[in-house]
Amino acid sequence: MNPAWRRCNPSGAPSLLAYPPPYQAWLTLSNDPDNTQIEHWKQIHELVWEELALPFADSFFVFNHNEALPDQVNLVDHPEILDAHPHDSMHTWGDYVGAPKRRFNREEAELALRRMTEAGIRPRIWTDHAGSSCNLIHRGGTGGLPSFTDGSGHQYPNVDYSLDLIRAAGVCYVWDGRLTQHLIGQDRPVGRREWYSGLSSSPLKAVARATLDRILDPARRFLSHEIFSYDEDANRPYRAYRFADRSTLYAFQRYGTWDRADIDGLGELLSAAFLERLRAAAGSAVIYTHLGKRRAGRAGESQHIPGSTRRALERLAAAYAEGHILLSSTSRFLDYLVLRDHATVGPTGIDFRADGLRFPSLYPSDLGGLEFGFFRKGGGELCVTCQGEPLACEVDRVDTDTVRIRFPELREGHAGA
Repeated sequence: MNPAWRRCNPSGAPSLLAYPPPYQAWLTLSNDPDNTQIEHWKQIHELVWEELALPFADSFFVFNHNEALPDQVNLVDHPEILDAHPHDSMHTWGDYVGAPKRRFNREEAELALRRMTEAGIRPRIWTDHAGSSCNLIHRGGTGGLPSFTDGSGHQYPNVDYSLDLIRAAGVCYVWDGRLTQHLIGQDRPVGRREWYSGLSSSPLKAVARATLDRILDPARRFLSHEIFSYDEDANRPYRAYRFADRSTLYAFQRYGTWDRADIDGLGELLSAAFLERLRAAAGSAVIYTHLGKRRAGRAGESQHIPGSTRRALERLAAAYAEGHILLSSTSRFLDYLVLRDHATVGPTGIDFRADGLRFPSLYPSDLGGLEFGFFRKGGGELCVTCQGEPLACEVDRVDTDTVRIRFPELREGHAGA
């Protein structure tokens, strides 16, 4: 087997590969639509989705009530965006920041949900926006809190609560509100030394923290999480998150930095060195950005996308075409991880199982369009099932010990990304 292909089970036992061969890493773009004007949106669409044909998906505001950005692209004023390229994420219900005449409340969410239903859009992802009162996690958002209780025990309904409507809209994944900045390549095992090396400029301090963390591990619940932040699942790209209303969704990580989360900074993030390190780490990255936002110093320029970012995207397209880094929408990436992580692997095959959250039940159609890699020493016949039932698929032998499993592509509506 190609040593660049990482196995989920590093022993010699049969195992799914982390990613379908020939890819060694996976990258997606998680764009927030802040500041996007329609002329700039057209330039982005022409480069990303038409010229380079990158298989990413976009996000949208349903409404725009931000008086400081009156021309900001949104679903109601620009419904044509849904037919132009895939959208799998909603950036809250709309932009109510800088909107003194239109405060967000649950009625706004109900209206937005009706508009989305009329447009036929069912996003699988929710991302919080700035300091919006409908946020779920970011900046202490209370959109998932049904009521407040005062010091005397009196309960008051939270007029910003809308998590039940978010789930009704089709959302299964929410951004965890933070950025992974110090570690390139999520979805891979990381030891204490590597973890703390990314958090410290001093190698000696990193080794000291890693050593102390290991020694004090039995007393972890008494330690400061700010100082000893490592845990074995810290680099997982998603995890189950339970909200105050007792519902659970998957919360996912995004990679990037706050000061490079615009069209100019994207070129810096997607450097040749970063792509090479991501590939070498055999990990993943959900890149956090705002494609429609540019640096203030370029506000008057007619060309929205700088040359450095164009070159970076062309470099990324080449890495994809050459079979090094797999690109997709964020929702497809997360769906893949859930299916991969809940599959049962035996000596003669794979049984894909429902996780109970994203897939309460699992059907063959849920696997449509996905590919998986499978390692088994010596090869042999492979049995692929879904909930124990035989499953139709294409199996291609990649090398003596590795096969690629393909499930037929199924066309979807606007949510299909």
